[in-house]
Amino acid sequence: MAYAGMGVTLFVAVASLIVSTIGGLFERRRSLYTLRLGGMRLGQLKRLIMTESLVPLLSVLASLVCHWGVGWYRLHYNLLRLAQANALTTVLCHRWWGAHRRHHRHLPGAPMVR
Repeated sequence: MAYAGMGVTLFVAVASLIVSTIGGLFERRRSLYTLRLGGMRLGQLKRLIMTESLVPLLSVLASLVCHWGVGWYRLHYNLLRLAQANALTTVLCHRWWGAHRRHHRHLPGAPMVR
C-alpha cells in the first residue's frame, strides 16, 4: 500500500513538472519571439526549448534511477545476508543433531539418520 502511495506521489510530481514547464513556455512567448526576431535560427530556438524542458525531467529520472538502484542493492544485500544466516543455522543444527544422536539412541521428533 505504501508503494502505491509513493507511485501516485511520483506521478503527480512528474505531471506538475511537465505542466509548469509548458506554462513557463507560454509565459515566455514574448521573449522567445524577441530572440527569434533578433536573429536566432529556428533550430537553435528549438534546441534551447528542448534543453530547458528536458534538464529538470532528466534530473528527476536520474534521481529515481539512483533511488531504485540503492533500494535494489539493499533488498538483495538483506536477502543474501538472511540466506547466509539461514544456511549457517541449518549447518549448525545438523551438526548438533548429529553429535547429539551419537550419545542418545533416538529422541522423539528427531530425524532418523542411518
